[in-house]
Amino acid sequence: MTIWKKIIFSGAFLIFLLLSIQGWMFADLVNDEIKSTLDRQLESSKDSHIAMIEGYLADIEANLDIVGSHKALENYFTSRYFDDGDGMLTAESSLERFFIRIQKAKPQYREIILSTIQNDPVLHISNNRRIEKLNSPIQVAPPFDSQKIIHQLIESEAGDWILQSIKFLSFSGHVEGFVCLHLPIEHLVRHVFGHLNDINMFYLMSIDEKKIVVGSENIDSFMKNNRIVGEVTDWVIFTSPIPELSLKLTLAVEKKKAYSTLNMLEKYEIWFLCLALVFSLIFLSQIAKKITRPIQKLSDWAFNIQHGELDQKKILFPAEINSKDEIGKLAESFRTLTLKIIEQNNNLEELVEKRTSELRQSKEEAEKANLAKSEFLSRMSHELRTPMNAILGFTQLLQMDTRNPLLDIQKDSLEKVSSAGKHLLELINEVLDLSTIEAGHLNLTIETVDIVPIIENVISVSKPLADQRMVSIEYLKVPNRNFIVEVDKLRFKQVALNLISNAIKYNSPNGSVVISFEVQQEDKLILGIKDTGNGIPDEKKDKLFMPFERFDSENDQIEGTGVGLSISKNLVELMGGTISFESTLGEGSIFYINLPLTEKVRIASPPVNDEPTSLDIPLSTDGKQKVLYIDDIPANVIMVEQILNYRSHIVVLSAANAMNGIEIARVETPDLILMDIHMPGMDGITAFKKLQTLNETKDIPVIALTADAMGGDMKMALDMGFNDYITKPIDVHNFLNTIDKVLAT
Repeated sequence: MTIWKKIIFSGAFLIFLLLSIQGWMFADLVNDEIKSTLDRQLESSKDSHIAMIEGYLADIEANLDIVGSHKALENYFTSRYFDDGDGMLTAESSLERFFIRIQKAKPQYREIILSTIQNDPVLHISNNRRIEKLNSPIQVAPPFDSQKIIHQLIESEAGDWILQSIKFLSFSGHVEGFVCLHLPIEHLVRHVFGHLNDINMFYLMSIDEKKIVVGSENIDSFMKNNRIVGEVTDWVIFTSPIPELSLKLTLAVEKKKAYSTLNMLEKYEIWFLCLALVFSLIFLSQIAKKITRPIQKLSDWAFNIQHGELDQKKILFPAEINSKDEIGKLAESFRTLTLKIIEQNNNLEELVEKRTSELRQSKEEAEKANLAKSEFLSRMSHELRTPMNAILGFTQLLQMDTRNPLLDIQKDSLEKVSSAGKHLLELINEVLDLSTIEAGHLNLTIETVDIVPIIENVISVSKPLADQRMVSIEYLKVPNRNFIVEVDKLRFKQVALNLISNAIKYNSPNGSVVISFEVQQEDKLILGIKDTGNGIPDEKKDKLFMPFERFDSENDQIEGTGVGLSISKNLVELMGGTISFESTLGEGSIFYINLPLTEKVRIASPPVNDEPTSLDIPLSTDGKQKVLYIDDIPANVIMVEQILNYRSHIVVLSAANAMNGIEIARVETPDLILMDIHMPGMDGITAFKKLQTLNETKDIPVIALTADAMGGDMKMALDMGFNDYITKPIDVHNFLNTIDKVLAT
């Protein structure tokens, strides 16, 4: 036997000894406590019987719910209102068979009755057959709730008591009738009081205590006549109401039977006292011998280790505690722990190096996880290609228009637009590759350039956006001065365009943007871009150059992905410069690009000649074909309308959202539908599926016209049934060829 078991065993005897002494010295107190415990047990028995009665009623309610929700009842009441002929007879016959099956499965249900809400009997089943007429109407009050189930006791004509359970039936929001189950009260008695255990007798009495409904056979005349409530000499009585049945439950037990345990305990108390005393003394002496000495040895051993050297050879295991009990296990664990401390002390440098390596690896993994955010940029193709569609599309239309030749000044202006558009198109894939920039793998083409023409080109490109937002641009150029720096021309133009467009977009109406140069210490150039917008709150300043953080993310009217400033900061730093800013809330902000000036001679880049080609316009035909274009961006719609003007046989219809587009397609039945994919509300994929379900539109060919250029998106659309997939920016020639091919089939 282990020491722990000895402690428990002897401790139990000791506790029993103390209880016995206490019971002997304070018998009355102990007896009262035991009596209270027995009373609580009897009270618990009463609660248990109440719970059984409630469970019995719950089973009835569950059966009523099953009956009340059966399809046969709904069919009957439906046919009663809408079919007075054979349909109602068929439904009534089906209902009769259903009730008979219930009574066969639940023989305790003496009667099953269906009645209208006016208490007119419809169907009465008793002894597995139909009774054509009720002897008396069902005793039921009008319902307060269509879902209410009520239970009540009634006396039958034979004088016995019946439990009547009623559920009101509701169909189409109206109470149509009720279904009633009759059970003999004896079934409840057998179910609940079949095993009374220590209870001598029971009986159920009405709440007003004027009538006894049922009781056990041994209720004597004294109890029956006086209707006991409370405690009577030589008896323990418990009473509890049953609100669902308007009854009281009374349980009674004789005191001599209830307190028999107490009487027996008083008789043998002295004997247990003596035995507990003897056994407790024996086991306590054994425990003192088995525990005290080994613990003392273990304490001495630990003291020696504490004040000695951590030398494995000097740690000797005490023979006195070399046992298999808890003390031996404790000593062995202590010895093992000491050896591990010695081992770890000897290998501390190795552990430190290992931990350092693990921390280094964790740092590298954290950096890789941070770079994974840049994968989100690959999803930004749609947002970047949408404005590019308008820029390059309208440019192509103007350059290819042979019917309305442009003036030289217009050609010059248009070339600037085309240059800006092509520049943006070249930057799309590079902007999306933020992960390459963060990883430091971006290859820059450093050139010696004059940044003044670059800034002037960016201002020219940004002027339409400024006019659109009613913002003026003020350019403070230093007279007769070139600013030669070593930068990647394309990347620097990207940074300048980002900062100037931000200054316009986040400006106030009728505000201004001031662009200026400043030279410090003769070798440092500062390009300043100042706006009169709302400024940047202090709590957002430290996050300004973080990826996916925006100036004013709650403003849906301002387009942007929140990566421009992060990319610009990285690009400028890779080109040997810095970006900084100052901002005052409510007054505006100013961003600075700091670059070192160089004395190297600038090498001019050869000009690029992008001559537009003319547009081949086919002859118009007599028949007019309708093309419906669904897109939420007005500029895209205008551009497509102008392109299709070169096809005189085509009439263009348009819709700004998918719901309106579907309605127009249903009414107008166009020959072709051009569908944008990303739209507010219903997207293009969902709209295409809806068109396929309508008889008027399911055969109309649909072409996806979208800025989603991912291969997976294209394959998914074509697999769904789209006739073709055209990506933005639109190539006008390819676009018209595709339209001609689809309309010709």
